[in-house]
Amino acid sequence: MYELKGSKAQAERFKKVVRSKMAFRNLRMKDLAKLSGYSPSSLYNFFLDGNWNRFLAATLAEKLDIKEREWR
Repeated sequence: MYELKGSKAQAERFKKVVRSKMAFRNLRMKDLAKLSGYSPSSLYNFFLDGNWNRFLAATLAEKLDIKEREWR
């Protein structure tokens, strides 16, 4: 998966799923940065309301095993 596209509502649902997966796996932002290869600041910006990076989202979906049905 190279990129994820979706509506604003879908993007916000995706972020909730990522937060849930992080909590389940007991991951901090620093851990997620290491896992994804993105900087912590990129991740913090991604989680701000209205921000979306389709490439970062695709990486997170792959690394956290997030299925499309979980957020669409």
